[in-house]
Amino acid sequence: MEPQALFRQGVLAIRDEKNLELGRQLLTESLQIDPNNAMAWLWLTHTVSDAQKRLEYVEQALALNPDNQHALTLKKQLLSRQPKPADEPARPAIRPLPKTLTAADKERIEVLLDRAEIYLEAGEMESAVAQWAEVLKIQVDHEIALSKAVKHLWRMNYADDAKDLIWRALKSGTTVPMIYLTAIDMAEREHDYSQADALRAYILKLPGAEDTLFVTIADQYVAK
Repeated sequence: MEPQALFRQGVLAIRDEKNLELGRQLLTESLQIDPNNAMAWLWLTHTVSDAQKRLEYVEQALALNPDNQHALTLKKQLLSRQPKPADEPARPAIRPLPKTLTAADKERIEVLLDRAEIYLEAGEMESAVAQWAEVLKIQVDHEIALSKAVKHLWRMNYADDAKDLIWRALKSGTTVPMIYLTAIDMAEREHDYSQADALRAYILKLPGAEDTLFVTIADQYVAK
């Protein structure tokens, strides 16, 4: 389908049907074909509630059309609502939570993982990510689904979405080392070294932490 047709359908889904998820999917597909549609980036702001994510979309629109008054006004509004650094809430503490998967859960996960691979092979990355996201609704720290979802979200420049998935897993009390190592890498990319060090200290207390993990953590300290 042509990018303009996808764009129009996305706008109609958001404006007339109030279907934000469908609108986001259609607009994203449109932008994958034609990333220079400033209006598509602006309409994406209607599909997310996170102010930082909305600001990123506005910046994309302004990069294409610096004189877009609607984008300039929206950017001003979003910046005025941002909390001062001292007021930003801290990340919630990590609290282990019991979780048990049923046989039906496990079967559903396998179906979703298989479906994700089919979409991925067909080049439908957004649809593949959607399948992995469904897996994470069942098991928030599923290592395969989380790893692949985060990797592809990062490639599509959805860094905030990738970070949210990682932190949901951490807050669930996951004991999967890979998730902590990914969170450490993300924290250091944002120069949040105190958070990275706190995660390193926590990961070494995980049950079943192996010698190779200790070596990985030690190497990271040496490389700092």
